[in-house]
Amino acid sequence: MNSMYKASIEALSNRLVLKGFGDGTFKPEKSITRAEFAAILNRSLGILPGSDQSTSQFEDVKKGAWYEKDIDSAVFAGLITGYSPTSFKPDQTITHQEMIVMLVRAYEYVHADSVNATGIATPAALKLPEWFIPAYQKAIQEGILLSGGDPFTFHPAQTATRQESAYLLHRLLEILVFI
Repeated sequence: MNSMYKASIEALSNRLVLKGFGDGTFKPEKSITRAEFAAILNRSLGILPGSDQSTSQFEDVKKGAWYEKDIDSAVFAGLITGYSPTSFKPDQTITHQEMIVMLVRAYEYVHADSVNATGIATPAALKLPEWFIPAYQKAIQEGILLSGGDPFTFHPAQTATRQESAYLLHRLLEILVFI
């Protein structure tokens, strides 16, 4: 594990944003799921899981599952969306670009008055999908993604790991002056 990742993991664990596994491990190189990332986004922003009454419109979000209320709250806050009106795919892993979109939405949740990024070039070599370009530009503008000298290397379609998500979430919380 990269020492920069370790510092972020420890900082977020100490603030009860991140949790490990039942066996006492964190598994930093394990991929992170949509449900897990929704839960840590909520905890990092102080968004409390919803009431006892489920409002989930997603057929694949099981009633009573550990992530049910976190998903409902993250969707309500606009941090994450479903794949369709009835499908969330809670156990699906997220890619770097999906993680960046959710981090940008978290930034905008706190800074509702933020303006769209303009004049930021998108490297053609990355072959970014059109739907992702505004989030990429905003992530560069706000410092969520750095262009060099960073332990995190952005690869749009690569599956995000737990340590990468901790590292970028920690950076976002520093940008927001939450930590």
